[in-house]
Amino acid sequence: MQMRMVRTGFHTNETAGVLYIDGHHFCHTLEDTVRAPGIKIMGKTAIPDGHYKVRVTWSPRFQVNMPLLIGGEMFSKGWSGVRIHAGNSHTDTEGCILVGRTLIQTEHGWELRTSRLVYLDLLERLVNHKKDVALEICNGVV
Repeated sequence: MQMRMVRTGFHTNETAGVLYIDGHHFCHTLEDTVRAPGIKIMGKTAIPDGHYKVRVTWSPRFQVNMPLLIGGEMFSKGWSGVRIHAGNSHTDTEGCILVGRTLIQTEHGWELRTSRLVYLDLLERLVNHKKDVALEICNGVV
């Protein structure tokens, strides 16, 4: 399974994107702000673009199995414990990737809808795959 996340909307407080699985549109994504290389504000900065592996592991914080990003440049730049999970706005993440069916503009910024169902679908696909999954994160269309 190959996953590719393309960041398409760069805003003051959040970054919107699209997640593809094996070349097919799967869902929308929402993250914290993408910042210039070397700049990180704890809990308010998206991870660097690049190549990662995704593995479902136990999350001590959430007390459930969840997708975890492994490898890439993020670990050498101070990120750890970056997961994919459900959430509706940038306030629901501290550097993780949120997934949802619909992305809408509100007076408070971008928000995701139908996040929990999309997340559970993604989690099931990852668990059934039984191997690490490759994830490429791109800033804009590549």
